[in-house]
Amino acid sequence: MRKSIKITISIIMVFFLNFIPIYLSFFDNHFPENNLISIPLISADWEVDDKGLVTYIVDGDTFDIESGDRIRLADVDTPESWEDGYTEAKNYLSSLIYNEKVYLDIDDIYQTGPYGRLICMVYVPFNSTHLLNVNKDLLEQGLADI
Repeated sequence: MRKSIKITISIIMVFFLNFIPIYLSFFDNHFPENNLISIPLISADWEVDDKGLVTYIVDGDTFDIESGDRIRLADVDTPESWEDGYTEAKNYLSSLIYNEKVYLDIDDIYQTGPYGRLICMVYVPFNSTHLLNVNKDLLEQGLADI
C-alpha cells in the first residue's frame, strides 16, 4: 500500500514539474508583465482581429458589441449570477469597457465557444499611447480566475 502511494505521489510530481512551466508560459504570452500594451505594438506584435463599441454587459466575462457579436473573455472565468462576486465582476467590466471601443484578439483555435460567442483577448484604450488588457486586469483585481 505504501509503495503505491509513493508511486502515485511521484507521478503527480513529475506531471507538475513538467507541465506547469508550459501552462505558465502560455499565460505569460497572453498576459504581458503589466496590463498595458503600447498602441503601436498592436500592429506589429499583437494580433487584433476585430474592434467594436461595447453596447451591453452580460456578466463579468461576456459582453456585446455594436455589430451584434457576443464576446466571451478568453482564459478567464468570473462568478455566475447566483455566486458571490457576480455583481462586482460585472460592474467592474462595465466600468472598463461599456460604451468604449475595444480591440479583439479572437482565439485562433476555437474562435467561438459552445454558445456561439467569440472567444477573445480584449483590449481597451487606457490613455493616448496604451491599451489595457481587460482579461488580465480582471484577474489582477481578484474578480476572475484562470
